[in-house]
Amino acid sequence: MRNELTEHARSHAGESKRAMNDRLSLSTFTIEVDGRPTVAFEAKRFSEAEAICRDEGLRTNLSLLKCEDVPICSPNAILDVRLAHPMK
Repeated sequence: MRNELTEHARSHAGESKRAMNDRLSLSTFTIEVDGRPTVAFEAKRFSEAEAICRDEGLRTNLSLLKCEDVPICSPNAILDVRLAHPMK
């Protein structure tokens, strides 16, 4: 009986979490490369935005892009994520 209650509680917690995620609105985040705002995107949670920022595929793609023949993202660049600021 105890295992059934524990399983029911886990199932209910998972459903509650999914329902909460469905209700969250999207926020706009910015990824800064070496302190320069570079990429803006939407996510529901800061943790999702952090995961996108840590993605090696993103870093690879940014290193392929160039501005005045200089890669946007060097191999040692520091990538940070933050909430985007409204344009002034």
